[in-house]
Amino acid sequence: MKKIVRVSCVFLLLLSLVMVSACGGPEDKKMKFYDRGMSLYEQGDYVKAALEFKNALQVDQKFAKAYQMLGMTYLKQNDFRRAYGALHQAVELDADLLEAQVNLGKLLMLGRKPKEALAKAELVLGLQADNQEALNLKAACLLADRQEEKATKILESLVQKDTRLADPYVLLARLKLRQKDYEGAKKLLQHLLKFNVKHRQARLLLVGILEQQHELDAAEQELKTMAAGDPEPEKVQLLLVKFYNQHGREKEAEDVLLGLVAKHPEQAEYRLLLAKFYAEKRQEDKMLAVLKQARQDLPKNYGVCEMLARYHINLRQVDEAVKLLNGYMDTVRTGPDFLKAKLFLAAVDFQEQRPDEALKLVDEVLKENPADIKAHELKGDMLAARKDFVGATGEYRAVLDEAPDNYQVRLKLARVHLANQEPNLAKDALKKTLELNPRVLQAGMGLAAIYRQEGKNQLALEQLEKVLEVNPDATPALEQIVDIMIKEKKPGEKILARIEQQLAKRPQNPLYHVLLGRFYIISRRPELARKNLNKALELDPENQQAIFALARLEQLEGSLDAAIARYEDLRKRNPNHPGLAMITASLYEKEGKTDKAAAIYREVLEKNPRSVVAANNLAFYYAEYDPTPENLREALRLIAPLIERYAQEPVVIDSAAWVYYKLGDYARARDLLLGVKEKLDKIPIGQYHLGMAFLKMNDRQQAKEWLAKSVSGKEEFRGRQQAQKLVKTL
Repeated sequence: MKKIVRVSCVFLLLLSLVMVSACGGPEDKKMKFYDRGMSLYEQGDYVKAALEFKNALQVDQKFAKAYQMLGMTYLKQNDFRRAYGALHQAVELDADLLEAQVNLGKLLMLGRKPKEALAKAELVLGLQADNQEALNLKAACLLADRQEEKATKILESLVQKDTRLADPYVLLARLKLRQKDYEGAKKLLQHLLKFNVKHRQARLLLVGILEQQHELDAAEQELKTMAAGDPEPEKVQLLLVKFYNQHGREKEAEDVLLGLVAKHPEQAEYRLLLAKFYAEKRQEDKMLAVLKQARQDLPKNYGVCEMLARYHINLRQVDEAVKLLNGYMDTVRTGPDFLKAKLFLAAVDFQEQRPDEALKLVDEVLKENPADIKAHELKGDMLAARKDFVGATGEYRAVLDEAPDNYQVRLKLARVHLANQEPNLAKDALKKTLELNPRVLQAGMGLAAIYRQEGKNQLALEQLEKVLEVNPDATPALEQIVDIMIKEKKPGEKILARIEQQLAKRPQNPLYHVLLGRFYIISRRPELARKNLNKALELDPENQQAIFALARLEQLEGSLDAAIARYEDLRKRNPNHPGLAMITASLYEKEGKTDKAAAIYREVLEKNPRSVVAANNLAFYYAEYDPTPENLREALRLIAPLIERYAQEPVVIDSAAWVYYKLGDYARARDLLLGVKEKLDKIPIGQYHLGMAFLKMNDRQQAKEWLAKSVSGKEEFRGRQQAQKLVKTL
């Protein structure tokens, strides 16, 4: 009897082990990981959730739902490339995962591939005709294809069904804004916010409408409501800062920033924003006080050290910047921020013409972190400057291996290929950039420029039209189209029609009115020219191109003295109109009375310290006409804050370069102008300044090339005669 009991016990034990083993099999294992991942996903812990979904996939590499949720965690972290990969894998394994199909469509829309996105929407709707997410995606695709009527029907149908989706309301509101139906847009957004109080995008759109309708109190209240219910109220408070700043309520903006600094003394972000706020207001003492206090309180924060160092470099206090960076490195000793500081020192050495020291520092950074893409980029710049184009190509490609979407580096790669007489490789690099992002203006313009150099004007025109298709405000593209048409001796009516066609699409673009005004000046139709140039100034009172064109028109019309008298009279009647002041100053410059022009720029800056045009022009005046040590320091103070913000504005960069040139920093002058060299075609004085910088650096070949370019046209500029003499002797 005892034996039977013993056998039964053994049997039961074995049975239980088998059952436990079955429960712990692959299916159970993967589901445990998956369920844990879902729980973490719902809690908002997307990093840990992703790990659990990956664990599930290690158990079952064909677990489609795990791929789908892994894609969703990446979406929540804005890692769109990995999200696309995971979701794509999910639908490859199970095409019926409709949510994954829709999210793939949304990612395709983000990647500016509306046709492929539409295919995803249609696929889902073929299986589930009333899928609201797919209907919304289809509407977005139709809008991208400018099929507004079809899109509107879908969106209105969703809204009438009182969908709980937010996107149809937002898309329809944007559509109504485009149609100038502000009240309709407002009602849609207000309805959405009733059932989705925390929808940030909708509330911000509503704020924009209220601002446009000058309901500033209501707009402010909406921002405060958003801050009260937002899990990150500080982000909304920063929007309030922007709002106050835009509407001249600078004290309130400052108070919000001071409050954030006081509430979060351990966070450098708010101190840096406060310092930038003071810098924009040209309150240098306050800016320095904030940064020095932050440096004292947060000695290991790199951002504070970097901003202070850049301040010193912009003022040509290079030794101070180097001392600051070395001190920071002594404090932190190691780690990512240590390497950032070392890389900054390398950039300083490179700028200060110490190439060997710079290269040594970059190599030290890359030895510690071979994947540092900024170090690879800087090394590429250094090798390109040495004309080691093969080496530079290798460094830029190392960056693109890690960050294929880095279009700035891809543009550098194209320039290196051009410099190395490899136009086809340059075109490939530019085409790849446009494939990744068709809106990169420099890539489209660069490709058109190569076609023009090759004498392929038709291809250039086609490329320029593509630029305007994705970026209707791309004035340089329209200017190039007009230039090609003029050189091909197309009839004036055709040229006029092309400008007017683009202006009809973008009537609020002041530069299109300037272009039309210039065309009318050439066509000797002064009244139409004046009308369009005045319209440009109405849209942008400080538009420098409109100011110069109007001054030129006045000069062509007759006596400069009479024009000056007329504008001085207009200024007396409109003392706070910056456009009138700038035109008057420009006329004085044309008459050679630069001191009177400078006096007007000072007057404008007293009334509006943030006037970019006045600051730029006064800085150039000091460098060109009155370059005393004191004036050059003032010129640097005026122009330095503009360099980063207007890095692609050739007029600003030319002024900055000339200030540095007069200070004896020829390398800085050269590098600034090389950064905008593609835009110097119509700025001969900028070409002249670049040639002079090369000459001072004993690069006679480049000096001659740029000086020759500067005098190849007929435009007069101060220094033209010197450039002509140098071209003959170099």
